[in-house]
Parts: sequence; C-alpha cells; structure tokens
Amino acid sequence: MNFLVTMSGGTTQVINSTLAGVIDGIRKFYPSAEIFIPKPGIVGLLEDNIYRVKWHGVDTKSLSKLPGSSVTGTTRIKILDDDEIESLEAKLKELRIGTFINIGGSGTIKQSLQLSSKFKDIDFIALPKTIDNDLGDKEFKQLSYTPGYLSAIKYIISHTFNLIRENEGACSSDKVLVSQVFGRDTGHIGAISTLSGSDRVLTLFPERPVSWPNVKAKIEEKIKKHGGCVVVVPEGYQFDEHPEYDLSGQVMWGSSHNSIAQIISNRLNDDGIQSRISNTTIEQRQCFSLMDSNDIKRSYGIGYTAIGHRVRGRRNFFNSIQMKEGGTYKTIAIDLADIKDFNRKFPTDWITEDGFGVTKEFFAYIKSLNLGNVVAGKYYMDPLTIIEKYEAPKATK
Repeated sequence: MNFLVTMSGGTTQVINSTLAGVIDGIRKFYPSAEIFIPKPGIVGLLEDNIYRVKWHGVDTKSLSKLPGSSVTGTTRIKILDDDEIESLEAKLKELRIGTFINIGGSGTIKQSLQLSSKFKDIDFIALPKTIDNDLGDKEFKQLSYTPGYLSAIKYIISHTFNLIRENEGACSSDKVLVSQVFGRDTGHIGAISTLSGSDRVLTLFPERPVSWPNVKAKIEEKIKKHGGCVVVVPEGYQFDEHPEYDLSGQVMWGSSHNSIAQIISNRLNDDGIQSRISNTTIEQRQCFSLMDSNDIKRSYGIGYTAIGHRVRGRRNFFNSIQMKEGGTYKTIAIDLADIKDFNRKFPTDWITEDGFGVTKEFFAYIKSLNLGNVVAGKYYMDPLTIIEKYEAPKATK
C-alpha cells in the first residue's frame, strides 16, 4: 500500500510542517510504503506530473520550517467530471495507492468526501490548513483554529505596527494607509490588527459591514484626532462591487481586476484625502521570519497523528486540532461523512456594535491559543532535495 499526498487551495507558513509530520509518520508505521506527490495537486496527477519522496536524505526538520507549497504545489480545481474520475482511478491503481492524504480547506474536505464515495478501496484523510481560520465548526469545539493562523497573527501584528509608525511619521502627505489582508469574506485575520492597541487603526469586518459614508466619516474622525489613519480591511469586504470567480467556484477577492484596498484608496484620493495602499497578502502566508513555534509543532502533529489514526483503523476522516486547558492540544479524527458544514465566520458577538472593533471575547480566544516564540525558517529549499520525478515502469514484452 502506497500513499498519495496533495495540497489544495492557498498555502500557509506551516503547511510543510504538516507534510513533514505525514512523511515521518509513514516512515515510522509503513516503512515499505512509497509516498507519491503530484505537482500541483490533483492536476499534476491527471497530467502525469508525479514525484515521490526520497527515502533517504530528506531533512524533515528543515522542511517543517519552510513556508509555502513549493515542494508539492497547490491548486484549486472544479468538481471532477466522470472522465477525470476515470483517469484518476487509473493513476491511483498504477501507483498502488491505499491512502490519499489531502491538505487544504473546506473545498478539500468536500473533494475528499466526493472521491471517497467513488473509490471504496482507498482511504481518504483530509488535513486542515488556512491562515484565514474560517475552516471549522462555528463553536470552535471540533477545530479550535486552523494551522497557519498563529503565524499569520505574528505577521499581522508586526505589519500593523510598521504601518502605524509609517503613518505617524508621514501623515502630512499620506493621510491614510490602507492595508488589505487575507480572510476572504471573514474577519479573523483583520481582527488581529486590533492587538496593536492603537486608536489610529480602523479595522473593517465583512460580518458586520458598514456603509462607505460611515467608513469615510470614521476615517476623517481619526485623521482629525491623530493626523492620520491606518485602515485594515479583509480582501472580501464589499461596498457595491461585484466579485469574480475562479474555476473552483471560489471568489477571486485578491486576484481580480480590482481589490478592496485599491477601491478605498481611490475613493479617498478622489475626495482629496491622500491615501496609499499596502497589499501584503502573499507575505501573510509566506513570511519565514515570523513563523510561530507552536504553529509549527502542532501542524507537524496534525500530519504525524493522522498516520497514527490510520494505523489504528480509522478510514475516511478529517484530522482536527483541539486546544485544551493550559495551552496543550490534542488531535481528533472526525469521519468525513459527519462533516456537513465546516465553514465559519468571525463571530458577530466578537465585533463591537459600530462594526469597527472587537470585544473581550476575541482577546480571550487569542489568549487560549497560546502563541509560541518566533522561529525563522530557511529562505529557500530546492524541492528536489525532498522529491524525485516518478517514471512509470515500462511494460515488458
């Protein structure tokens, strides 16, 4: 029995830590198994661009500190049609795949559930990732947070402080700095900016939208009070614009013709309020220098314990993370068939009534996650130090 590992959707700083845990778990419990990685994701499998993990010389400790998905590639695709399912089945048989591990978000869970209904002889394991923290149950009980969110917290805090310092010093010209952050149409990432404690910062929440006239009035109020303003807005925040969609059906908030940060900046500049944007969304999930040590450790545990659950007979499951009292955690295997809706918003009772701030419940939640120290990863790792191109055996006459 061999293993197939893919990544789907957006990447995170610690996604490779989950991959490292998977690799170490397979080496521990299935020492004769091969680990295949198509690039990028299922698209690579359909296009016969397949690699396998080298059995010797792979430094999983360094891999766990490498942000991004350069080793495996990641992709978003539409729901597979019958022809693609048939092609996929042939590839899985050729590689003798017994377990298919898919690392991603809510779309990945749906994809794993779809494929598990098609291929009864293969076990499917879905593993969580997304800095957006919008994957999971609404009560934060089955999934306390998504791996990658802690490192995003470190980045956003640092980035917000930088913008505050910049605005304090240069607000005679740029009155407003508009920072676009990830989170699609939810405020988990943007809310982190409130940890700066600065009244100069104005945070917007898609879960409690405010009309443009009221947003502008609040900006002008802060300019009058502080001389400038830093606006932090999730990429999915809308006024009256219509979004575009990618092949998977996901809204293209940050990679479309215009972005919310540019829209806000344009409106301010048109009204004579000089504004500049700071769209660092890519760095939010790639910044190696602000990786959280607990994020790395727990992400690794997600991958490693998934293999342990598989050894003990669990099939077709999602491996989740639960925080316990004292900052410790455990992982639990949830049957894919039991997951009906694993999309969550930023709770509206964590947002102040005016739509611009957070309540004490949000601060209590962040404290419960027990952030660790900062661990800097490597700048670059050649993927070929970990994987090698797979060549299918030639048929013998």
